[in-house]
Amino acid sequence: MVAPAFIAGFVAAFFAAIIRMIPVVHICSFACCLWLMGGGVLATYLLKRSVGKIELKDGAIVGALSGVYYTIVNVIFIAAIFIAFGVVVNLAMPEGLENIAGPLFIVIGFVGFVFFSIALAVGVVFGAVGGVLGAKLLEK
Repeated sequence: MVAPAFIAGFVAAFFAAIIRMIPVVHICSFACCLWLMGGGVLATYLLKRSVGKIELKDGAIVGALSGVYYTIVNVIFIAAIFIAFGVVVNLAMPEGLENIAGPLFIVIGFVGFVFFSIALAVGVVFGAVGGVLGAKLLEK
């Protein structure tokens, strides 16, 4: 179950990151939940292709795992953007403001941890929903 979940989570996070870079489409950022459910469906499809017959609980488990991988890969993409942004901000920071950078990054780290926790919970739930939908669609 791990390989289909990882592949589906990575694919969903990759497409969500690409969509995030398109300004007009980024306004509709709620579409991330659709990417999560699509990743759950893809994970269920890949699992069914390798195992054969699957049940709804298998779809839910592999979908939830794909949601976890989606969140982790998505955080890596976002962290890379923030690191690049932090380097630019550090280079552009005027003299005398170096003392504020440390506490500011601590606050940003805490807020990032809170958002990661929320995103992980949302990823598990919507990934599992997508996995169940995929299992139901693919049952024969």
